[in-house]
Amino acid sequence: MVQLVNVFNFFFLLVVNPLAAILLIIQRPTTIDATHVTFDELWNLNILEFAGLVP
Repeated sequence: MVQLVNVFNFFFLLVVNPLAAILLIIQRPTTIDATHVTFDELWNLNILEFAGLVP
């Protein structure tokens, strides 16, 4: 389990953070803003609500 957490953190640090920084530098914050995301399929919304990512 610890190795899985380490892999997730490593991926987040190497991919997500630089991508967010690049999008902020080129002034496209709506791309990474979770309040502008629309869900067309109910199962996507259910999974994200269960994970605590959307209210």
